[in-house]
Amino acid sequence: MWRIMKNWLIYSCLLSFYFLASCKKDKIVLSKATLQYKIDSIYSKRLDEIESEARRDLEHRITIEVKVKADSIYKIKAKIDTAGHLPKPSKK
Repeated sequence: MWRIMKNWLIYSCLLSFYFLASCKKDKIVLSKATLQYKIDSIYSKRLDEIESEARRDLEHRITIEVKVKADSIYKIKAKIDTAGHLPKPSKK
């Protein structure tokens, strides 16, 4: 029983010391240059991520949209070849 109470007392003292020590942290004031450096580093890292995501999206969209656009161009070309002139657009 004494061992359990001793361990509990030690843990509670350590825990209370931790809480007291964490409350006394001073605010860190950054200089303008340091703040700008941190902003630039975060910005450049995030910009690389955004650009790579945009490239992936573009490649994905190209595979889908180019095929549809090419099909419509081939259909118009086939109509021109058979009619000899550009067909009039249909009114819907």
